[in-house]
Amino acid sequence: GMNAINTKVTPTKRKQVALFSSDPNFKRDVATRLDALAIYDVRVSETDDFLKGPPADTRPGIVILDLGGGDLLGKPGIVEARALWATVPLIAVSDELTSEQTRVLVRMNASDWLHKPLDGKELLNAVTFHDTGNQ
Repeated sequence: GMNAINTKVTPTKRKQVALFSSDPNFKRDVATRLDALAIYDVRVSETDDFLKGPPADTRPGIVILDLGGGDLLGKPGIVEARALWATVPLIAVSDELTSEQTRVLVRMNASDWLHKPLDGKELLNAVTFHDTGNQ
């Protein structure tokens, strides 16, 4: 009747994570770890695709940017590209950076920086910490 409890479970919408990397092992490792949590939906792109800004059809809750040796930080338009993502938290991952590259990262308003090779637990901690949850 009217008072029947609705037992249909609606699946919670997974939070979008935009992962940019050109390192096949890193991509696989991170995507596997985050997918395993069953609350994140990981979309993987090449590092340089970060310059295009967010895809039109989705607004990720968090961005993971694998900078490798940091070449991307020397490209024109990188700070402007970051601005296209507005307030979406950016977790940068890279090898050692020069002071110049580090300054670019600061100008990009990175929320966090992790060193490669990555400790998987460290990444999960960073993602959950910066994941504000307001999708």
